[in-house]
Amino acid sequence: MDENSNAADSGKWITVHGEFTVEEDDLGPTNLYMESHFDSIDAWLTDMCKNDQPQNHIAKFTFGIYEYLDGYTLSLTGVNSYEKGTHTRIKIEFLPTHYFFRIPANYHEHMEREEVLKKIKADLDNFTKSNSFKSSFFTGAELVRFEVTGEIIWAK
Repeated sequence: MDENSNAADSGKWITVHGEFTVEEDDLGPTNLYMESHFDSIDAWLTDMCKNDQPQNHIAKFTFGIYEYLDGYTLSLTGVNSYEKGTHTRIKIEFLPTHYFFRIPANYHEHMEREEVLKKIKADLDNFTKSNSFKSSFFTGAELVRFEVTGEIIWAK
């Protein structure tokens, strides 16, 4: 070790050679003024479980969130990853009929962002305990993730 190393250093060096590429599909922007067909996250997801079905196996379902000055919109996508050498392609392979859900204003009135995210996460967690979820396409995936916080909602 040289004289500038501190005692906490292990004295080992790690050298990384090469590079990799990750390419991921994007839904693009949402309509800021879209109206939702549902009055709650539970109603949105229950309808999805009844009326939508992926055509192929989906490895991961991802809940995303779009934040605006006056509200939030949830999205759901089903994605699969494909690797070839140092290139990974994350492809959206399932979009439900209503893949966006504009959260009603009264859901998040007078709440800070972190409170809203915790409430959404709790609603998603609660949905995984429902019969609608347990008998749905979601359970064929390896995991369901709340992307904004990185938290896993459900996993096999």
